[in-house]
Amino acid sequence: MLRLMFFHLQPVVLLTLLLYTLSILFPHRYEKYRILSIAVCDLMLFAIHFLTVNNIPFFLEHVYTWQTVLLLLFSITWSLAFLEGSHLVQSAYCLFYISLEKCFKLIMAPFYSLRYTMNEALYQTLDVLSFAVLCLILYYVSLSFRRNPFSIAPAARKQKYYYVLYCPISFLAIMSLSDPGLKIPTIWALCLSALLLILNLPLVYYLLVSVVQGFEDRLRLNQALAEANNKLTRYRCSMELEEKLKKEKHEWKNHYFYMLTLLNDGRTEELKSLLAKRLGEEMPESGLIRTDNTMIDYILNRKLSKAHEAGIRTCTDLLIPAHLPVNENALSTILLNLLDNAIEASRMEKDPDIQISMKCMNRNLVMTVSNKTSPERIAANPELKTTKEDPDHHGLGLAIVRETVEECGGIYSWKLKDHYFVSTVLMPLEEKSEKSFKQRHPS
Repeated sequence: MLRLMFFHLQPVVLLTLLLYTLSILFPHRYEKYRILSIAVCDLMLFAIHFLTVNNIPFFLEHVYTWQTVLLLLFSITWSLAFLEGSHLVQSAYCLFYISLEKCFKLIMAPFYSLRYTMNEALYQTLDVLSFAVLCLILYYVSLSFRRNPFSIAPAARKQKYYYVLYCPISFLAIMSLSDPGLKIPTIWALCLSALLLILNLPLVYYLLVSVVQGFEDRLRLNQALAEANNKLTRYRCSMELEEKLKKEKHEWKNHYFYMLTLLNDGRTEELKSLLAKRLGEEMPESGLIRTDNTMIDYILNRKLSKAHEAGIRTCTDLLIPAHLPVNENALSTILLNLLDNAIEASRMEKDPDIQISMKCMNRNLVMTVSNKTSPERIAANPELKTTKEDPDHHGLGLAIVRETVEECGGIYSWKLKDHYFVSTVLMPLEEKSEKSFKQRHPS
């Protein structure tokens, strides 16, 4: 009796899990009756399955195919009656779910063939365990549906969903052909199965191309967003620098006026005292970066101040002229990204250290940014992927550096040396590099 009840309850359990998944993925038209509607659907399935299989030999002979048909009919009908949203998408979920269940049943076919030759108690125990495994697999499939729902642009929704639907439909048809109750010659069953399978190949290729294109579009969008953020940072730096220069100009104008007043009044001792005081106040400033290149000085001072606030030691070796014949936008993009990456990586080290070198050699600007890092950290992340919580909007710094350097006709490389992660940029000091960058990124 228990064996018979278990046999008839199997499709009910499978249907319950499927309907519950659909009710989470899509809004219910009658939210108060969600559980009741699932229960009524389960009872109807149980009644129909029990009556047909126990009273009509045809359904008993084709019981697994009959279970598949019942699951499809009840799940799709229930979703049409009680769920809002795209019924095409709902059907796709049902078909994939039931196709997987059918695949599992076919995998277990050798076991089912031992029903009358194996010890009855052992067979029933293994049957229950196999069904528990099936339920566990379908539960994780349900979680996958919820975490990764179908998402296709409305303009191409119907066409792509038809392609998506063909895959589970063809698998269901192929597995149904293996039903021993069907009196189909083996050669014809193989022929039809091959035909159904071969049509999957171009569809899978088309869907794979769509996925790859979507990934590339998303990558380009994220890279454009990162470049826009860099431009915004440069703009803010320029604005802050301009404001700072205006303020300093205004302050020095007042100082000059006061010193001129002291000089005209013959108050030379007060003038000497004022100059000594002003020079003393400026002494701490001598520790700041000064290369006479206003933009580079401002970026370096701003980022190194941020590093010092985080307790990161810094060392600089700068030998560059006031006017570099390279594109300022490209240079600031490279410098900002390298420094941001170095500071971010240094925060995770016990004894952080950043070293910066910029020199002009053989008509090339050679720029090196090194930050102390653990070899284990690189070994655990050889592709240098971001470890931030939002990877879609981070982790593009080095990619942007490489692309920007190459667009200017330069070379970018990195290496590990003496527990330091060393990024090296070589940019030609030629006008063509600036023109090339401006053509690709007109301001």
